Amino acid sequence: MVMMEAFPRSAKLQYANFLPGEWLPWEDNGYLRSIYNYGEQIGVGLGSPDLMINRKGQLNHPLAMMHESKYTVPLGIAVQDGNYIGITGADLPSSDSNQLSNRASNLQIKNIVPVLHAFAKEFLKVQYMFWVNQEPYFKDQVLPCFESTSSK
Repeated sequence: MVMMEAFPRSAKLQYANFLPGEWLPWEDNGYLRSIYNYGEQIGVGLGSPDLMINRKGQLNHPLAMMHESKYTVPLGIAVQDGNYIGITGADLPSSDSNQLSNRASNLQIKNIVPVLHAFAKEFLKVQYMFWVNQEPYFKDQVLPCFESTSSK
């Protein structure tokens, strides 16, 4: 059964961000671009994990794909663990997720949720944002940000 038939009222999104054998913009073999083009061609939305707005890897790969083309399919992005503070588990020597939370709790963190939201909405033109429930950021930064906008 085709996905469109199985889920006729649901948005369909395929995430693509980094592909082996390609490091944009220097090593552009068209791999990532072909996935985004194919998604547009078959009507499947496109997206990416990790809204990292200050990291060249994300800026040159999935975020560039979203920003530099016009899509008729929906775009989506995930704000995942660490994105609230600009680091991910890849920034740590160990894959221990507790280490990320411990390191983050020792930092004086500026609330970048409004910047992330504006970047995704205005610059990337995404229709879907997935906010991971990473505490204390989700409760302290994400929810208040959207509560204040919904009451206006």
